Amino acid sequence: MGQAGSAGAIAPTLAGPRAIVAVTIGNAVEFYDFLIYSLFAIQIGAALFPPMTGSGNLVASLGGFAIGFLARPVGAYVIGRWSDVHGRKPAMVASMLLIGVANAGLAFIPSFAEIGWAATVLAVLCRLLAGFALGGELGCNSAFLAEASDPERRGLTVSWQGTSQMIAVVAASGMAWLLAAVMSPADFTAFGWRIGIASGLVAIPVALWLRAGLTEPLPPGAEDVVAAALSQPQRRRLIVGAFLILATGTIANYFLIYTATFAQDTLKLPPEAGFAASTWSMAAGALALVLGGFLSDRWGRRPLLWLGAGSLAAAAWPAYAIILTVPGAGSLLWGSVLLGIAQNLGIGALYVAMTEGLPRHWRGTGFGLLYAVAIGIFGGATQPVLAWVLGRWQDPWLMAWAMLALGLVQLVGAALVPETGPRRAPAYRPTAR
Repeated sequence: MGQAGSAGAIAPTLAGPRAIVAVTIGNAVEFYDFLIYSLFAIQIGAALFPPMTGSGNLVASLGGFAIGFLARPVGAYVIGRWSDVHGRKPAMVASMLLIGVANAGLAFIPSFAEIGWAATVLAVLCRLLAGFALGGELGCNSAFLAEASDPERRGLTVSWQGTSQMIAVVAASGMAWLLAAVMSPADFTAFGWRIGIASGLVAIPVALWLRAGLTEPLPPGAEDVVAAALSQPQRRRLIVGAFLILATGTIANYFLIYTATFAQDTLKLPPEAGFAASTWSMAAGALALVLGGFLSDRWGRRPLLWLGAGSLAAAAWPAYAIILTVPGAGSLLWGSVLLGIAQNLGIGALYVAMTEGLPRHWRGTGFGLLYAVAIGIFGGATQPVLAWVLGRWQDPWLMAWAMLALGLVQLVGAALVPETGPRRAPAYRPTAR
């Protein structure tokens, strides 16, 4: 249900495969660079933070990861507003350059043993810059994909934004898994994490080259073919419902990303077992996410939101029963895969509903802020809080209860979000004679 255009309005430019690849690869690179920090939290804590007793270094390192989330709403507003006024392309190029600088700096910071508290301060500054960049990226690329897509395939197209995030986590987990497998424990702790952090930098020039060739999908004067005809109460319901799903969804996904640390710290499994489970759960989640976006073009956005939330609630206990009843690398992998599928089935539909629910002049900023605030509050706090809770109560079944609660809250969010998808024309049926 896009807004009607006036006579003589400029038509939007539909994106070809190259444009979609340019946007999604860039998004994947930025997420890879931002998230790979969490997979090396134990090693970074030992290298860049002051020595602490117990799990203090791990909690402090994860706190450094959480710091990056504080800057994401600022980046969402500054870079997102720039994209709404001046275009999506320059904003996306700028955000990629910034995250490249942040991760290059982090990879080469001398250790705490060498420069003391300066190492910790520099690490925190790099995380703030990375968060600022990623906060601006998400609204820009989601708006671009929505505005450049065929309305009949908008759900599938926009879902690639989320799928690229999952692919980034898969790549990051795979890199950590590979390094843990081929390096000695001492080398992995000493400098393996630096190789992992720096590995994402090699793709930035390619992503920048691809983005340099993009064309703005909605140039000045073009009609907004994306925005659904929602009333103000409907738009408020969408914002509240989307916030609930985003908040609970990011907590669930960071539970899955925490698998690498959970395997080592709680289940006492080798690092490669946790990295393997995290890798495969995110790969399964990527497939579920793009499948959900595809189905939302046929069934509507709301049915997929209901299906995703219900799947997460239903899968919570069975998944953790697999993981905890017979602890091991195989059970950890299969339980994590089940959770990865359940958590991400409705996310593609959510992303496209958010782009369709916001008008053009506020789409990049609004999407970015809604996403960044939800993720900033809950995503950044999830892993340090989870590490503290598990250290305090020593009961991993608390994760099952938490995941069940997340699914139930997502059901509330799904009930609030109105249908935003274009109405499909009814199929032609010949008159009976």
